[in-house]
Amino acid sequence: MRGAIAITIPRYGAGMALPSGWRFDADPSLVKLAVARCLIATMDIGRWRELGLLTGTASVIDDDPRLLRALHFGDDDYPARVYALLPKVLGETGAASTSSNLTSNLPRLQAVSDFLGIVQWLKANDSNLYSQVCDTTDEGPRTAFADGMLLDATEAAATRLGVAEMVRQVTRLRRDVVDDPEAAVGHAKELIESTCKTILGLTGSGTDTREELPALVSRTLQHLGVHPTQVADDVDPGEARAVRRLIGGVTSILTGAGELRNIRGTGHGR
Repeated sequence: MRGAIAITIPRYGAGMALPSGWRFDADPSLVKLAVARCLIATMDIGRWRELGLLTGTASVIDDDPRLLRALHFGDDDYPARVYALLPKVLGETGAASTSSNLTSNLPRLQAVSDFLGIVQWLKANDSNLYSQVCDTTDEGPRTAFADGMLLDATEAAATRLGVAEMVRQVTRLRRDVVDDPEAAVGHAKELIESTCKTILGLTGSGTDTREELPALVSRTLQHLGVHPTQVADDVDPGEARAVRRLIGGVTSILTGAGELRNIRGTGHGR
């Protein structure tokens, strides 16, 4: 295809589930900061020993020359000892510090965060950091999606680009998909429209607010170089036919959301 753009959505493979309670796009450095703050505020000697047994770092904790002593006597260097010990407690591997490998870089994060009840602690004690690293959406509706990762990726991109309307639409989708599916269908159609308008707007192509969804989708796909009509003519005829059918299916799915909304979604009195 000419001008096609490759789009990669971060995925987690076997054994790589995103730790519960954390944002999909959480900065690993802020995650470690959150864990450290909770450790400094909540731990006593007994809990440190429990955490050591839980994470297999009991000898590391006991062998630290200052950690438990500084905690016992309330010495000023206790926070510094916590920060120094944190990578070993979390099992930090040294992988690149990106949200797409949060679990591989911090393999003990789930166990430590469950032990500390860190999400609840942050919500009660550090609202700013909580909003930056924790998943603040309702987890109930999300489980109804076969692949919640797609919505997470959409929300993360919208947050980075500052497109508040798309963030609100994702929130509405999660909220309504179980209890009000008709509304969720309407939100899905609106999310596709907003995504198209965001792509066209940010790249200087402009948007016609009067465009119907099929026209808007078609123009966006053409702009990205992934419209069926843009498949090169000089490729193998069978291959070209298969590619056209494949990306034509994408077009059908996106425009079908509008048709489904007209039939089953909200927005029309019945």
